[in-house]
Amino acid sequence: MYIFQGLDLSTAHIRPSTDIWIKEHKEDPDFPIDLISHEHGYVIWVFSCYCENAENDMGIPDDLWACIQYAFEKDCRIINLDADAEYCEGLPRYDAEWGAGSS
Repeated sequence: MYIFQGLDLSTAHIRPSTDIWIKEHKEDPDFPIDLISHEHGYVIWVFSCYCENAENDMGIPDDLWACIQYAFEKDCRIINLDADAEYCEGLPRYDAEWGAGSS
């Protein structure tokens, strides 16, 4: 049995434009990440193939790439991007771009 760690992360760590990018392209067959949408964000799988070389050559927005890299460095294999989750001191925040009341 394999038990893995997850990272609970505020959606304020991605830009609104990244949220739109995910929503517009997540059903595309060539979408570069595996995720599931939920009411307040996304569950994203962090595979080693994303992070083995630190360069983002898959077209993933830089803010989301930073979250994936951070999770990988912390040995987390899943990210729960959630509007109600805590902020992470190790990542930039974009709550000002989301407007008032965002997490």
